[in-house]
Amino acid sequence: MNGSWLIAGNNRIAQLNLFAGARRDQGAQTGSEVYVDVTALAPTGTVSGASITDASGITGWSDTALSSTGTEDEIFSPTPGTTSTLILDEFSLPIENLTTLVPAGTLFTYTVTPVSGSVETHKRYSNTFTQELISIASPTDSTFADYLAGSSQTVTWTLPTTFPVANVQLFAQAYTGAEGLSTTEHCST
Repeated sequence: MNGSWLIAGNNRIAQLNLFAGARRDQGAQTGSEVYVDVTALAPTGTVSGASITDASGITGWSDTALSSTGTEDEIFSPTPGTTSTLILDEFSLPIENLTTLVPAGTLFTYTVTPVSGSVETHKRYSNTFTQELISIASPTDSTFADYLAGSSQTVTWTLPTTFPVANVQLFAQAYTGAEGLSTTEHCST
């Protein structure tokens, strides 16, 4: 807008994400865990760092720095037949295998340091979640090479039964190397 990006339209200098949940990994990685995952995404070169504090103390985060984990490309189609690419610096701090669930509404405070200008503080609250996990019934192969680019793939899974389902989201990731390294590229769909 007017030559400037407004992330998520809220006048913040970064898109701040906070996810608390339980997940089951199937594929190259397996297992289940309770986790909290936080990220800060900002147009390349606009933010020098970010940190987070968890007032509950469950995660142990107290002005804990988020790690720079590379860049993320966001491709937009502002009008049919055109695309615009925004490259975002990504800062993240996942914590896995928590022994205590994060209660819904737990306060987390982000501190975002811009390359120029004043430090900003933003509050985020944790979401609610369940420990009832789904299971992907098919496909069961975890080798990316077994899936043909450009071809469709049928996926079947179980749904939770202890609460009503508002929506279903299927998410897949592929990595060119070890996850979390700044030299590793990944594709999410």
